[in-house]
Amino acid sequence: MSLLPLESPPFGLVTVGSVSLHTPAWQCTNSYLLTDPPPRRRNNKVRPGRPGAWGGIGWPDEWSVELEIAVNGWWDRLGAPRADPAAGAELNWRYLLDNVYDAVDYPASGSETQGRLAVVVTSAIPGFNYSGWLQVNSMKREPQRDGAAVYLEVGLPSGGLVFGAV
Repeated sequence: MSLLPLESPPFGLVTVGSVSLHTPAWQCTNSYLLTDPPPRRRNNKVRPGRPGAWGGIGWPDEWSVELEIAVNGWWDRLGAPRADPAAGAELNWRYLLDNVYDAVDYPASGSETQGRLAVVVTSAIPGFNYSGWLQVNSMKREPQRDGAAVYLEVGLPSGGLVFGAV
């Protein structure tokens, strides 16, 4: 029995570096996490002799999210069927590992990328998207029949992504 290729939603498509996380072979199921606002770091001051603190100004802080990617071994990333779904799941995992997890070269200090990868998430609003930088912190998988569940932990060192026109 062959499974149908995975289909992309009309919005929420994620591209990390040059790799789409929405192909017939794999789909990021919770891309919306990247579009949430970052937590705020605050500089609250203790109130002497009273409980609590004086509220301080908050600014976006770095944070991380865990993206879930459903991998199907019946198809390759371009939509071509695979004869062996177990081998296909392994090949799809290796592609993500080589081209997302190991994509950063960590060049000499002073580099513009600073160990980060560009990320873009499409918006449901035509002509707009979310963009910025992320760092891949960890990647693990849970093999399943004819596929895998892949968990990609990414950090957003500059806070959240920026919403803007394409």
